[in-house]
Amino acid sequence: MRLSLKISSWAIAIVVMLLSVSFAIYDIFCFQPHRGEITRLIQVATTEESEPPALIVQLVRASAGENLDWLVTRLIIDNLNISHKPESLVGWHIESFLWLQLVRIHLTEQEQLTLYLAQVHTGKDLKGFSSTAQVIFNKPFSALSPQEAATIAALPYAPSIFAKSSERLAKRREYLLSKLENGS
Repeated sequence: MRLSLKISSWAIAIVVMLLSVSFAIYDIFCFQPHRGEITRLIQVATTEESEPPALIVQLVRASAGENLDWLVTRLIIDNLNISHKPESLVGWHIESFLWLQLVRIHLTEQEQLTLYLAQVHTGKDLKGFSSTAQVIFNKPFSALSPQEAATIAALPYAPSIFAKSSERLAKRREYLLSKLENGS
C-alpha cells in the first residue's frame, strides 16, 4: 500500500514538473519573441490612456468586470496576428489559456489597462479611448462628462451593434452608470 502511494506521488510530481517545464518553454518560444511588440502596443498609448482618470478606470472595470486580462490577451493575439490558427477548437482554447496565463505573469494590471485603453476597437476604423473621445465628442477623454465617458466605455462591448442601434448603446451606458452608482 505504501509503495503504491509513493509511486503515485512521484508520478504526480513528474507530471507537474513536465507541465511546468513545458509552460516555461512555451513562454520562451511563444511569448518572449513578441515581448517587444507588446511593449510597443503599450507605448503608443497617449498620456491619458497611460494615466487614465479614475472615472474611466471605474467604467472600464464595470464594463470588463473580471475579464480585463482576457480582453487584453485577445487584443494582443489579434493585434500581433500571433495566433497559430489551431486546427481544433480545443487547440484554440489551450493556446488562449496559455497566453492568458503569460499576460497575467508578465504584464502588470496598469500595463493591461493601458494596453486595453490604447488598443481596444470602439467602432468602424476607431481604436483606443483617446481617439474615440476626440472623434465622437471632440475633446480628450479626461474632459468627458460621466455620460460621455460611459458611452466611450460601453462601445468596446459591441461596437458594430451600437453603431446600428443608439438605443442599445444608451442601455449599455445606463447600465455602466448604474453599476458605478451601486458601487459594483
